[in-house]
Amino acid sequence: MRRLFSLFVSALSALVMTPVHSASGVDPEPVVVRVSTRDPVVIAGIARRHSHVLIAQEKGVIVFESDVAELSQLRGQGLEADIDERATAAMRDSMTRAPMQVNGIPNFPCYRTVAESNLRFDELASQHPGLVRIVDIGDSWERASGGGAAGEDLRVIVLGNQAVAGVKPKTFIMTGLHAREYTPVELSLRLAEWLLENHGVDADATWLLDHQELHLLVQSNPDGRKRAEQGSMWRKNTNSGYCSAGRRGADLNRNFPFEWGAHNGSSGNTCDDTYRGPMPASEPESQAVINYVRSQFPDARGPLASDAAPVSTSGLFFDIHSFS
Repeated sequence: MRRLFSLFVSALSALVMTPVHSASGVDPEPVVVRVSTRDPVVIAGIARRHSHVLIAQEKGVIVFESDVAELSQLRGQGLEADIDERATAAMRDSMTRAPMQVNGIPNFPCYRTVAESNLRFDELASQHPGLVRIVDIGDSWERASGGGAAGEDLRVIVLGNQAVAGVKPKTFIMTGLHAREYTPVELSLRLAEWLLENHGVDADATWLLDHQELHLLVQSNPDGRKRAEQGSMWRKNTNSGYCSAGRRGADLNRNFPFEWGAHNGSSGNTCDDTYRGPMPASEPESQAVINYVRSQFPDARGPLASDAAPVSTSGLFFDIHSFS
C-alpha cells in the first residue's frame, strides 16, 4: 500500500503543528510546570501521571502541562517546581479564539470540529453517492448513557467505487482516539476529500477507490473532542463515572482488550490521563470499534497470541496519533 502511505505523507505536510498537550485536562487554568530533578523515581511517577512529558536528562529538568494544584503538591514534596511563564502564556494564547474566527477549533481554524466534520461527511456522501457511504457503528458515552450532553454517533465513512464489482482489500483508519490530538482527524478527512475530488483524474486516487475499500473512523472520541474544542487539552472520553469533572473519563487507547493493563503502559488511577477503565472494553466507543473491525476483518489466527494470520489474509489497520 505504498500509494496510500505516500498520500498520508502528502496530506500531513499540509497541516500545521498540533497544539501542545496538557497533561491534566484541568480547565480553565492549565500551566506548564518545570521540575528540576534527576531522581528516576520522581521522573517515573510524573511520567505515569502525564502521558506527554519532556525529559531533559542532561539538564535534570522535566517539563509537562498540569495545574496549580499539582504544582503545590510537588512543592510540598520538597521538589523544585515552578511555572514556565513563557510556555504557559503561549499555551493559553493557543486556547483563545482568534479575532473574527468563525469556524474551526479556537486558534486552530484549519482543524474542523466534530459538528463541521459531520456536515462534511454528509456533503461528501451527497456529492459522491457512488463512492461514499456512511455507517453508524455505535454511540459515544454521552449518547449511550444520557450523561448530560447530547452525545454523538460514531460514524465511519466508507470509500470505494460501488460500480466496480468484486471482493476488495479493506483498510480501516481510526483517528482522534485522544481528543486533543487534532492533526490525525484533519489528515483523515483531507485524505477522503482528496481521493474523492481526484477520482477519475489522478491515477492513484482512481486505483485506490476502484480496487480498494477504505473505512475511515475520523472522530473516534467525539465527546472528548468537543471538550477539547472548548479550549481545554482533553484526552480521554467523558465518562463521569471516573474521577472528577476536570479529569473524568477513560483513555480509550488503553481500553482495548488485547493485553489490557499489561506492560505498565496504562494506569489504574481513575484521574490519570492513561486510565485504562475498570475492565477491558468498558467504554462504548471501544466496543463500537472492536465490533466494527471484527465485522470487517474476521480473525483467522490460531488460539495463541503469537499465531500468525494465514498468508491469504488481506487488509490494513491504522490507528493514527500525533504529538506536540
